[in-house]
Amino acid sequence: MKDFIQIRIDENIKFSLLIKELDVLGYEQNDSLTVGGEYCKMGGTIKIRPINHEEVYTVEFFGDVVDCIKSSSAKNVEELKIDTNILSYEDGTIIRPGDYVVHVDHGIGLYSRLGNKIVGDKVIKYIFLEYYNGDCLYLPINLKEKITKYIGVGRKPKLNKLGTQTWTKTKKKAYENALRLARELLQIYAKERFPNGNPTE
Repeated sequence: MKDFIQIRIDENIKFSLLIKELDVLGYEQNDSLTVGGEYCKMGGTIKIRPINHEEVYTVEFFGDVVDCIKSSSAKNVEELKIDTNILSYEDGTIIRPGDYVVHVDHGIGLYSRLGNKIVGDKVIKYIFLEYYNGDCLYLPINLKEKITKYIGVGRKPKLNKLGTQTWTKTKKKAYENALRLARELLQIYAKERFPNGNPTE
């Protein structure tokens, strides 16, 4: 799976193909373009707010050729790199915006998007996670292994609340239940394997 797409002036690419590639990268169609990871289309023009840029970029087409790329500060650029808005893992797991995730320390949240934050003199890429009551957690991209995709059947899970002991208690209860089940299974196995109750016979 691609981690980014590169658009260049005079490049021969179909308008519909660029839309499809943006969808594959996890970009959502939204006319407001308020956050990174969104795009909108108008006639033969696509406006994109990449997660790796602060500005909105307008890509104009002439037929199937990229005719112009212009930033919201009215600067013409020769090429534009658009980073993915999807989390991908070595085991093939894909997490898209809107997917529920489980953070090992904070519990169930909602993956919102990727984005950059300036820390000191560095620009760091973060994973934006939403929790109960609209609370947000910014997780550095290098710590993405702390979250896994929520796997559930049926109704949507409840979001955990940040700063409480609810998730810690849930994990402790699940661990205790797993231990109890393991003991019960061992007892059943022992009775079947040694019906006389003496494993030395």
